[in-house]
Amino acid sequence: MIENLICSKENDLLQWACSESNILVNMPFLDYAMVDSTRQLVFALSEPKPVQPF
Repeated sequence: MIENLICSKENDLLQWACSESNILVNMPFLDYAMVDSTRQLVFALSEPKPVQPF
C-alpha cells in the first residue's frame, strides 16, 4: 500500500513509502502528485517545458 506521499516542489522531489520500501524520485519542474489507492499508482504532473526548435 502506498503511504506518506510527499511532494516537494521546491526540491523537485517526490517521495512515498510502499510496504518496506521508501521511494524517492527526482522530477524536474514537479507541480503536483496524487495517489490512486484503488490501483496503487502514483500520478505526477510537471510544468511543461518549451518546445525547442530543430
